[in-house]
Amino acid sequence: MIRHIALFKWSGTEPDRGALQVRLAGVIEAVPGASSLQTGQGLGLSGGSSYDYAIVADFDSQDSYLAYRNHAEHQALLRDVLVPASSDIAAIQFQVET
Repeated sequence: MIRHIALFKWSGTEPDRGALQVRLAGVIEAVPGASSLQTGQGLGLSGGSSYDYAIVADFDSQDSYLAYRNHAEHQALLRDVLVPASSDIAAIQFQVET
């Protein structure tokens, strides 16, 4: 299983979390092999260096992750919402043993 984690630091006004969740869930539902999606607002427990928002998604395979990454709606969400609203974005994908 491939786990994808993306972290966002908002540069100003944060995107509407409800709308963001709906759009992300739509992409996950459209990608075969996408098995879970979790999102959350940062709690700020680490002080000033913490991120504001996290996305964690699991995929059955690298191909499933790549289908998500390249999906037109995912690319539109990045281009139109996430990148413009962010001062910093970090992402990682790693193998999870099941």
